[in-house]
Amino acid sequence: MKNGFERRPAVIFTLIELLVVIAIIAILAAMLLPALQQARNKAQSTKCINNLKEVVRLAGTYADTYNGFYPKSGYPDKWYYGAYWVPVFVNIKLLPSDTVINSSTNGGIPRGILNCPAEQRKKVVSTTGATEVHWNAFKGTHYGFNSYNNGYKNSAARRPASTCWAGDSWYWAGYSSVAGGYLPKGSIRAMYYFPGERHNERWNAAYLDSHIASLKGYPAKGAYPDKITVFWDLNSQVSW
Repeated sequence: MKNGFERRPAVIFTLIELLVVIAIIAILAAMLLPALQQARNKAQSTKCINNLKEVVRLAGTYADTYNGFYPKSGYPDKWYYGAYWVPVFVNIKLLPSDTVINSSTNGGIPRGILNCPAEQRKKVVSTTGATEVHWNAFKGTHYGFNSYNNGYKNSAARRPASTCWAGDSWYWAGYSSVAGGYLPKGSIRAMYYFPGERHNERWNAAYLDSHIASLKGYPAKGAYPDKITVFWDLNSQVSW
């Protein structure tokens, strides 16, 4: 005799059905993750490009202020105060005073327009084998200036649209074209100061005419002399 309640059969997933559902979820995740990673990389590269545009704009202001001379990538007397050029920009009010940082403040991570969101390396191995935090490793910035522009006026550039001004920086290779244990600086060159290929093995470069390009590799990598291409030497008549 029925008591007014009808018992329904329980829905039970078999092990095979459960495994099928898990497999479908795994397949969907595998399909979505590359797209999400690609979108993340694109966003990081876009932010990096915007940072470079601002760095180049400030460098243009520097040139306008100092009779057309490009800012130097290296200022030896500022060696211990961050990137070669960063404290100079701070001193002439192109960058805020809190841009120059050290490891005792916020861990030494480059901040603001000097920070590339794609750079995730927290420490770099030095020539002595010791590890260095961001401030010592990157000299306060993830971006460097082309050291071959040092001391030149903007009127000296023969091919502004083909000559590098600034870009993603990484390690200093010393006298070797092989990466290994040398600290980055606020400079980039082909032989000594290598650009940072951190955007899916590409790097962002700003040219003297202020346009930005995403590059795969870079001209004259490891070559000596590395001023053999117009990309590095603003006075060069050799194209690449």
